[in-house]
Amino acid sequence: MLLRPPTNQAYQDSPKTHVQATSYSMKADAIDRCHTEKEVSFDIDRSAAVVSNDPAEIYQEYQYLRRKCPLVHTRQYGGYWLLTRYEDVKRAAMDSETYISSVKAVVPSDPRGIRRPPLNFDAPAHTPFRTALERTVKPARLSRLKEPLYRHAEEELAPLLARGRGDISAEFAANFVARMESEWLNLEPDIAPKLAVAAATWLNAWRMQDGDVVTANSMKMYQIARELLADRRLHPRDPEEDPASSLL
Repeated sequence: MLLRPPTNQAYQDSPKTHVQATSYSMKADAIDRCHTEKEVSFDIDRSAAVVSNDPAEIYQEYQYLRRKCPLVHTRQYGGYWLLTRYEDVKRAAMDSETYISSVKAVVPSDPRGIRRPPLNFDAPAHTPFRTALERTVKPARLSRLKEPLYRHAEEELAPLLARGRGDISAEFAANFVARMESEWLNLEPDIAPKLAVAAATWLNAWRMQDGDVVTANSMKMYQIARELLADRRLHPRDPEEDPASSLL
């Protein structure tokens, strides 16, 4: 998420819980530096909040940021704004005039520099995509997906539980999200595992900023998408239940 260049003063060390527009013209120190209670310089670019893999360190610094510097800019991963308070995040999500997705919507960004709809588009460009997709995740359909998603969660978590440890992001979350997407898209049983493997590999490669592996697995997913759309053109399904049919 990036800020449009607005005109208001910086939001820093403020007790308020709302996001104010932050000026791009202010000094770098006003954006990138906070000070601890001990008056020791705090460098967000070297902070555990953006560079650490230790949850305890990250949570500790997020607590500090929420108290002292709830909206801060870091140069890490090409530069992005870090919001640490719930109400700020909520208001930013509802303020498409100030906060935009067309420049950076994911941190880190696509290692290939590619922008795709709807995630990397702003309104109104993303509206047709969102409208088509959102009607396939209404409460009634989500209730029907509950049982298979529970099953996938148990299956993906089982290996980690069996050995008593594991990477919850790379080994569980990436695989579970891929399985979830397969259910959402109504993929055939023989196609779902292919998407799950490609999507999980793609996601982990993205995290490591490995452009070659991201591209290779993107091509696999694009091919699955082409075949899915070709089938739905010939055999359309209920657009309330099927994302591809809804998009068409």
